[in-house]
Amino acid sequence: MTNDEKIAKALEQALYDDIAEYEKLPDHKFSRGFNRKMKRMFQEEVVAESHLSVVRRRRKLPAAVAVVCSVVLLMGAAATTYYLWNNFRMQDRGLYTLLNITDVENCPKTLEEHYRLTADLSGFTENVIDDDELSYFVEYENKEKNIKISFQQVTKHGLTTMLNTEGKEPPVEVTINSCYGIYFESKYENCILIWDSGDYIINLSAHGISKNDLFVLAEFVQKVE
Repeated sequence: MTNDEKIAKALEQALYDDIAEYEKLPDHKFSRGFNRKMKRMFQEEVVAESHLSVVRRRRKLPAAVAVVCSVVLLMGAAATTYYLWNNFRMQDRGLYTLLNITDVENCPKTLEEHYRLTADLSGFTENVIDDDELSYFVEYENKEKNIKISFQQVTKHGLTTMLNTEGKEPPVEVTINSCYGIYFESKYENCILIWDSGDYIINLSAHGISKNDLFVLAEFVQKVE
């Protein structure tokens, strides 16, 4: 058993110990709003694959969640690290690619400017999933045409995400609106663009349209008042 496997095993046991402690707590009924949010977090397709995670450093993760994250990362300990545009640090971990943004100096820690997808999306329903000081995330869906589009703007600080690249080609360098970015296709056939607008990271992804259509759609991502 390698050292990484030993550590992962120890963390797994710590997780079980934490769960056992949580099970001793009194039953609690969560609000409908909380349950809806959790259900949304575990949905598949575009949301599950493209929603960039912003680490809120002022909040502590529950011990069990922290352990799960550690186990997941250690499962891919034999990772190949490489850079795209000298800013997007990628770690190929086989089942997924871990993305970190390295250039965060002098960038705002909150959304002081706002970007939106300004294309005409008549016929699509709009569902705003996140709208706070760190992230704006909205999903558009046209059930008749089986198309889902998601747009997200996040701060660079504390940004990390797992890209679902299992069985697919690794992300490649692209330019979007004269900005540096990456493009990849996920395991579930979603086309995904992530780019650096200068102060913020923009994520645009879609299921049910072509790569070329996604790049055209990206031209409609604009700064708004």
